[in-house]
Order: sequence, then C-alpha cells, then structure tokens
Amino acid sequence: MQPIWTWTSVDCALRFEKEGKQVSWNLSPSISLGSRGEGAPEPEVRVEIEMDKKLLLTSSNEWHWHKSWNLPTFTVRLQARDPRTGEYLLPPSGLQAQIYAVKTVGESPDEMYLSSVGIRGESVVEMKEHEVSLPLLKFATTSYNNDGSHFRLVVVLYMDVGEDAAQPSILWSRISPPIFVDSRNNHCDSSTKRRGGAIFDAFPPELLSRPFFKRKCVEGVSNEVAIGSDLTGLVNFFTAPNIRQKCRHPLFLVLRFPQALSLYYNSEKVSSSEVRFSLVDYLTIDKDARFLEELHDAMPVSYTHLTLPTIYSV
Repeated sequence: MQPIWTWTSVDCALRFEKEGKQVSWNLSPSISLGSRGEGAPEPEVRVEIEMDKKLLLTSSNEWHWHKSWNLPTFTVRLQARDPRTGEYLLPPSGLQAQIYAVKTVGESPDEMYLSSVGIRGESVVEMKEHEVSLPLLKFATTSYNNDGSHFRLVVVLYMDVGEDAAQPSILWSRISPPIFVDSRNNHCDSSTKRRGGAIFDAFPPELLSRPFFKRKCVEGVSNEVAIGSDLTGLVNFFTAPNIRQKCRHPLFLVLRFPQALSLYYNSEKVSSSEVRFSLVDYLTIDKDARFLEELHDAMPVSYTHLTLPTIYSV
C-alpha cells in the first residue's frame, strides 16, 4: 500500500543560523487570530497546503527528490471565518508564511529538535491575502552530505515581531513526511542507496584487458599516451576526453590500476576465500574462464591462482 503524503503538527524546536548566529524557535502555536470585539468568539481558522505536483516514491515506498529539481509550488491557504456572520476575514498585517528544509537531530524526545539544512529560493512571503504561493524552491544540500539523513519540510505561519525578537509568535506549523534527497538525476530509486555509498552497475570483465589511450592535441599535433596501471594512468584515464562513459566501479578501478589503488575488506565479517571466490564469480559471470585466460597475460594479477595482492583484510 502506497503511503499518503500528510502534513502533521509539530511542537519541537527549530534551529537555524541567522546573520551568523544560532537561532532557536519553538514551533508550538503561541497565538490565535483573536476575536472581533469584546465577548465575540474567536474566528474559525483553517489552513491548507496544496502542492502542484507529487514527490517521487521509490519501490520501497520512500519519498524521494533530487537536489537539482525545483520542488513543487506550495500554496498556503488561510481561511479565518467569523462564526457568527460566516464572513471570511483577511489575515492580520505582518503574518508571514515560511518553509524550511530540516533534518531531525537527537534520539530521545526530550533531546530532539529540527536543524535547518537550507533551502534555495524565496522561502518566506507575507500573507496579504487568503492564499500565497512559494514557487521555485530547491533543497540546498543532499542526504548524503548529512550522514544519510532524511529531510523534512516545515511550513510555519507566524507574526513578524521585529528583527530583535528571539521568538516570533507562531500561529500554525506543520511538518512533512521524511524525504531522501539525492544529487544524481540518473539514480531515481533511493532503495539502491544507503549510507556510505551506492550500488554500482556491473561492468563487462573485458574492460580490464582492453588497452586505453589518452589522446591529446598539442599545437595542432595529435598524439596518444598509453594508460598504465599506476597513479598517472588512473589520472589519465579520468582526464582523457576521448574515453567516454568511463567505468567508475570500485572493483574495476582496483583491478585495472593495482599500483594506485587497493581494496580492503572486513576480515571479521568475511573470510579471504569468500572474497576471492566472489571476485572470480563476478568476473566470469557465467562460469566461463575465457576472461581469466585473457587477463592473465595483460594484468599484473594472477586470477588463475586466485592471488589478488591488491586485496587486504582489516
């Protein structure tokens, strides 16, 4: 069953930086719109948030978005109705609508707070009418840059009480479901990503024995430089303009450039024999050893005897 995007109430603190200083707001509502005259009932207040498009859902039913994409346009509607006459009232002067991108910090409820991770665009607007829109906003960072944390969006309606006030008067606040924010448009499913890296696509083993050259033109003369297995070769591989769609798989890089890179594994969780047989299974794919025979003469690593000196245990 797919989750439903729901804005929920929020009553914890929001911390962010303003003009080089750390600011903390309690997001619990602290004011009402007030009544129209002595003895009159308070207005009936209803706030709605509308989005012009939905965020992405991964196969694991997690909300997901890309840092480089514009967020949906958020339309905030405030309906304040006089319960006696049914008349709709204009918002009070100075009422602001603002949206924040945040992450949750702290384990226990007593220590938990929301920390702003930044949002790009005009994220605050005065509510001079019944509704305002907040378009063209983007996340300022990614979940990867924040230890894999999911972000949330917080919408706050508050009274502007001046620059010197430590705490504005909060009328209403809501928080979104958690969102995983990525920076790569070609990886739309965050279920393939976890903290510390991503799952890479397989590469054809024949890439390991294929000769690579860096072609460059100096004063109108074109020449080729053979790409070796050392650090210089690694740099030339990534800077060669003629090599398109470069393979960045860690296993390819450590086997193709053994004089520049080494591969480590946790010996407490996996044995050396498991690592070696897993590599052979990966390289042969269909248990056909023709790739091993081709690689034996081309590479400084003996696959036939399963001796991989670039692999170390830790």
